[in-house]
Amino acid sequence: MTYSEGIYVDTITGFTTGATSGDVINFDYTNLDLAAAGGIFAHAVSLANGAGTAVAAPAAGSVAVITGATTLGTQNVIVLSGATFSSTADVEDAVETGGAFALTGSNTAFDTQYKAYVVVYSDGTSTHIAAIEALAQTADNTVFEAGDTKVTDLAVITGVATIGSTTFVDGNFAFI
Repeated sequence: MTYSEGIYVDTITGFTTGATSGDVINFDYTNLDLAAAGGIFAHAVSLANGAGTAVAAPAAGSVAVITGATTLGTQNVIVLSGATFSSTADVEDAVETGGAFALTGSNTAFDTQYKAYVVVYSDGTSTHIAAIEALAQTADNTVFEAGDTKVTDLAVITGVATIGSTTFVDGNFAFI
């Protein structure tokens, strides 16, 4: 699968979710935290958790499963549960101020320009693993204002159409 900007998106089939015998998505930290432009990012970015604090590898996944507007803690994977999104633009709108899943960080470092976050969402048929990038910082606060984010798909998990409160757990993600 090729993303609209020419970036290849991995397709994962047969992924087992959950803690008992679930599969693991290993994020290569060097591709998500960049000192210079490269990969999916047009400039240097810093991979961060819900507090806006840098995520250093190796790190275990720490999942925040949310069902609406939420203040995040220090989780490094944000899972949007109970809704479907038809495009990355819909996810952007949902996580920005006024959106159904508006994210609030636990300190003002959260919305700093060029921070990146891992997000998981469903389109009703498959589950998408994506990066939220803070492209702008309209105001120095703890939220993304309208137009401040860009969401880019990294992978699509076929066969996982809906996301419930326990579909994805910490053990399904790792940063290496």
